[in-house]
Amino acid sequence: MFRQTLDLTPATDENRVLDGLAERLRQSGVKEPDATTAIESTRAVVRTLCDQGRRLSGGSQMNVNRDLSGPGYQIRLRFRSSPKRGLLALLFGR
Repeated sequence: MFRQTLDLTPATDENRVLDGLAERLRQSGVKEPDATTAIESTRAVVRTLCDQGRRLSGGSQMNVNRDLSGPGYQIRLRFRSSPKRGLLALLFGR
């Protein structure tokens, strides 16, 4: 079973992330057409999330978790419109 978690932000290089996912998915032995379905489904969701995140980047926050699964794969997408801040940054307002 192929399992992968992708952490995304509005600044994510979508093509790099998706190309890397496609390579790892095919190397893991997920059969066609399941590998192609996984890549295309992930591509659609990643592009939508990143586009919406860029439009909202003026101070709004958007956090989304999405799981995509099929025969032989499970892909978890975690989108954060702003990066997680550490405890010290939260305490000191940075």
